[in-house]
Amino acid sequence: MKNNKTVFEKVGNISFESRVVISFIFIFGVLSTIMSILIFVSISDLYLDNAVNGVVSDFERIESYLSKLPNEEEIDVHLLLQYLDNKETDFKITDYTLGASVGNFENTAFFSTNKRIYITKTIHTSRYVVNTVICGNKTYAVMQGKRDINGRKYLIESVRGIKFQNARYRLTVLRMIVLNLSAVILVMYLSRQFSKLIFAPVEKVRVTAEKITALDLSKRISVGKSDGKMQELIETFNSMIERLEVSFKNQSQFISDVSHELKTPLSVIDGYINLMRRWGDKHPEIMDEGIDNISRESEHMSHMIKNLLFIARSEQGKIQAEMCAVSPSSAVSDVINEMKIIYPDVEINFKCNSDAEIYADYNMIKQLLWIYADNAVKYTKYKGIITFKTEEKDDKYYISIEDNGKGIKAEDIPFIFKRSFRSDKPENSGIEGTGLGLSIAKEIVESFGGNVYAESNPMVKTVFVNSFPIYKSKRKA
Repeated sequence: MKNNKTVFEKVGNISFESRVVISFIFIFGVLSTIMSILIFVSISDLYLDNAVNGVVSDFERIESYLSKLPNEEEIDVHLLLQYLDNKETDFKITDYTLGASVGNFENTAFFSTNKRIYITKTIHTSRYVVNTVICGNKTYAVMQGKRDINGRKYLIESVRGIKFQNARYRLTVLRMIVLNLSAVILVMYLSRQFSKLIFAPVEKVRVTAEKITALDLSKRISVGKSDGKMQELIETFNSMIERLEVSFKNQSQFISDVSHELKTPLSVIDGYINLMRRWGDKHPEIMDEGIDNISRESEHMSHMIKNLLFIARSEQGKIQAEMCAVSPSSAVSDVINEMKIIYPDVEINFKCNSDAEIYADYNMIKQLLWIYADNAVKYTKYKGIITFKTEEKDDKYYISIEDNGKGIKAEDIPFIFKRSFRSDKPENSGIEGTGLGLSIAKEIVESFGGNVYAESNPMVKTVFVNSFPIYKSKRKA
């Protein structure tokens, strides 16, 4: 068992290209061997048929000769040989009437040998029965028959050697062996060339893959005129590299943005700690100011880290949502009541036009609403108006959040749901944020089978619209 395993392991270590070549050679070898066997059998059958036909023909000639032989006259062997006109056939005629045997069997191995005779095959023709026998190391076609001719009883034996062992037959076999070996060598060469041609696109993929690194994902494989499957492979590979490139760019940008965002609160905290060390003991107001600012920055960092953890879990598919029938109207009412306590100067309206339910996680829906609420408060002018609206249309449940704040530039709208994106408008420079909120909102909406989009008219209104499938089986009456 160990030896077999070792052999298979060695075969498994052979390159795929070599395995293809070996497979071609093996298949061709098997087919050529089968063809050679069939050819040898055909040649042997041809020799056998010739011998059998010759034996039958000579037997009939002997019968014809005996039928013309006068009574009481002995058989003339020399005359019979001339009558047969065939030096390949041996014969023996036993005349029971005269009690004599004649023939050319004196120097013939079949008749003179003391070796045993083995019958290998019996052939039935239309009128006769012929046996093939082995005597010594030779094969013969033998026909025997008792005949009553002109009142005399005869035993006629006609024998012809089947010359499988002659020079012509051996030359044919040698030619077949040389031809097969030459064909195997030719197939080996052609299969190696064909395998190189077949695997050329794969080699191109390998060479390109070697050039691709985390520092350079710009390489692509040219599709060219490949066959269907290879073209699909190349297109799939290019698509995978493209996704990796986008992912690496987003990751690099994300790390850069997070590093920048964390740098600011850490610098503020470090600055206030140093200030408190110097003057805190003598100036209580500085101590209070420092503690307040450190607390605010810590809260900001905690919020950012919480968002980062949510994104990381989302990408790994580890968010554990408690799915149930959720009333978005109830979630909106809860968020509005909380907002009125935290933001008493902001006017908040609620237009509830549907009491349907969706299948989601209640706390995550509240988190979604709070993301929009915080953004609306940050970007809305003093004593601004924020309006929540719920409605049902075309089997979809819509939650929209509208504000009358600064708005979003048209060219920024396609990017606002991308991670760490923040508009570079000068008026936004003093507004805190990490650019993670809207990307998280999009993750939440899509995780419940919904969609989100935004519309904005700067300094007039901005609205975020979220749509969800309605949970019909749990719909209120």
